[in-house]
This record gives sequence, structure tokens and C-alpha cells, in this order.
Amino acid sequence: MKISLLYPGFENWVTPPLGLVYLATFLKEKGFDVSLKDYSKRKISSLEVIKDIEGSNLVGVYAGTNSSIFRSIKISKIAKKQGLPVCWGGPHPTELPEIAIKNDFVDYVIPGEGELPFLSLCNFIAKKIPKKNLQGVIYKEKGLIIKTPSLDFLDLDTLPVPDWNLLDDSCLDEDLLTYSNPLIETSRGCNYNCFFCRRPISFGKKLRYKSIQRVIIELKNLKKRFPNLKRIFIIDNTFTANKSRTIKLLKAIRKEDLNFSYTCDTRVDCVDEEIIHELKLTGFEWINFGVESGSPKILKLMKKGISPSQIKKAFYLCRNVGIKTFAFILLDNPSETYKDLLQTIILLLKIRANYYRISFLKPFSGTELFDLTKKYGFTKPESLNDYIYKIYDEDKLTFNFSKIHPFVLILTRKLFDTYNLIKNEGIKKTIIYVIKKFI
Repeated sequence: MKISLLYPGFENWVTPPLGLVYLATFLKEKGFDVSLKDYSKRKISSLEVIKDIEGSNLVGVYAGTNSSIFRSIKISKIAKKQGLPVCWGGPHPTELPEIAIKNDFVDYVIPGEGELPFLSLCNFIAKKIPKKNLQGVIYKEKGLIIKTPSLDFLDLDTLPVPDWNLLDDSCLDEDLLTYSNPLIETSRGCNYNCFFCRRPISFGKKLRYKSIQRVIIELKNLKKRFPNLKRIFIIDNTFTANKSRTIKLLKAIRKEDLNFSYTCDTRVDCVDEEIIHELKLTGFEWINFGVESGSPKILKLMKKGISPSQIKKAFYLCRNVGIKTFAFILLDNPSETYKDLLQTIILLLKIRANYYRISFLKPFSGTELFDLTKKYGFTKPESLNDYIYKIYDEDKLTFNFSKIHPFVLILTRKLFDTYNLIKNEGIKKTIIYVIKKFI
């Protein structure tokens, strides 16, 4: 039995499909014939997709919650025209499985962690198990939506080491070697309670760690597969959540001379002077922090569990040792006032991050925020088009939940975007960019 896993990617840049590499390797180990195709950095061609899925018995398509969703739709329609069953996995069907399965170009949906449910589906397609024994899969039958029993989360060390040779080399270009790309995970899950976050929906609220030995094996595998690789983004939700484990892992990385430039996501309350020192010694160039707001009131509303003083301290510690910082901020929160916005702006200027990423709040289904915003007139999307309009683009101010005028919110983001350009590209390149964009 042949399975085609298709990653739509983005037309203008490469983001390696780490999740699909894990899935493809897992299925290959179980005895299935698996092909993995990445359509990054090119337009979706019907002829190319048809050629890639030739002889397949099942097509799996990654469906995100960003602009790549349009590419997922196009790929799925092409596959369906060839008479093949299509399964969607990824953030979009995890968040809104009922909407995903309604589409006539989608036959199966797998929300959340995909390895075991997709194996169940493959066994059914291969006629190894009856449909009644499917687990973790949603499908349609005679106009009804059928939800099968869910599966437990995996022990991550039981997954095979990802086989990067499954990935088409045509997409492993200079972007992969130059930029910090998501190439490894050392844990899954998130045990924090941020009211806007959908990550626990995918991998659960319990943190599951890979063993240190397993992480080292994966890093060595990457070094062997990509000899010129320079930068790695570790995609754990909170890389430094367990201090003692983090320090042991960092020391093991140094001992094995795995000298990449690293980037990670973490929280400001999960770093201290010792952790930052160890990260710097190991080659961490960037740390991404979810700052979200400078207002204690809004941070409390978000259930972030952090304070402005913790935010300032974390950025100071990084700046003191020369680690660059990326600050994520969310504006347009319910009950947010001009005073709250001013507190946020003042805090952002004080922390002196190397890059600021301001987004507007989006109420994802399954989050506490979603329930909160119902009283503001927000309703759950009823179709894919409705979803695309309401949610998919975090850069668009689709709704106005706060007490701040939309013009002020948009202006604030544009000012920090300009700051980013000047700080990281210089005044000359910024002026050229503005001229090209607006003239």
C-alpha cells in the first residue's frame, strides 16, 4: 500500500515539514510505502501533484491555520479528482474538525497528534482492520459525521528517528541552511493556561519529554544529513520549562560538539541567570518570548502567569550575555484600554527586544478565549470560507474586541514593524522598502 503525504508550504519561503517527516518515518517503520512531497517555494502545479500521487492508495495533506490553507485546498481538490481518499491533519482540522470534514475534497480528518490515528487509518485502507475499529479518526458516512474513539498520546522515545532522506531535496535550499528552521522537537505538550492558546489542544496539557540520549541522536542525524546546516529552531512550546533537564541537555549538546546556532521558544518565568548562561554557552542565538502585554490587568486576563517585572528581567538577562530576543505581543484583547496599550508600549521600549511581532487577538475554537469573546458577537465559523475570513490571518484586525480604535491598533503595529526594519536592516534599506511598498 502506498501513502502520499503532501505539505503545501509557502510559495516564497521554506519551512521544513517536521511533523510530516516524523509521520512518514513512523509509517515507513510499520511497513508502508510512503512518499513525502514538499511544495514550498513554488506554485502548486496540477501536473506535479498528479505525478506525485500516482499509484497512491491514500493522500494525507497538512492543513495549517495560515495562508497555506489555500494551497492545502488546491492540493486536496487535485487528489480528489484522481479518485483518491484524502485525509487532513494539522492545526486547522485539530481546531475545527467538524468544518474540515464537511468539505467534499476531504474524506478523513485526524485532529491532534497524528501518528497512531493515521496508522489506524492506513490499516483500514489496507483492509487490515474493519472501519468499526478505527481510532482517532473522523470521517463521513451516508451524510453523517462519525467520530471514532480517541487514542492516548505517544511515548516520544518510541517514535523512530526521523528519516530526512524521505524529503525531496529540491526544497532543501539555501533557506534551510541560512535561516533558523524547525528541525527538531524535544518535547510535546504545554501545561500552562494562557486563555488564547490552542497548543494544548494538539498535544495535550501534560509535558512529554524525549530522553536526552534520543535528542542527541536526532541532532547527530541532522548534522549527518545536512553537513552545511548552521541554524536549528527547537520547536518545543517551552524549551526551558524543566530547568534541571534543560541544563543536562545543553551540557550533552556541548559534549557532543553539536555546534549549531540555536533558537527556541520559552517563557520569561522559565529562565534565570544560570539557564541563560548555559544557553549562551551552547550556542543559542535567539530566544522567542511570549510577552503578549505590558498591562498587569491584561496579563491576568490572559492567565499568562507572568508579570512585567519578570518580562524585563528575562530580556535583561539575554541582552547581558548577547542572546537576541524576539517578543510576541497580542493586541485587541477584551477590555483592553488606551492605558493598557500605553503600558504595553512603554514595556516594549524598556525591554529593547531585537524584534517585535505584534498580532491581533484571534479566538481559536477550543480555547477559553473563544468562550469569552462570544459575548462580543463572535461566533464559531460554520464553513471553511467563514473560517478563512474570521481567523486565519493573525495580521488582520477582523474584529475589535478592545476599547481601542482599530486605527490606533494598526498604527501601533506599523510603528513597531518600522522599528524592526530600521534596527535589523538599517535606515537605507527601510526607506527603499517603504518606497517600493507604498509608491
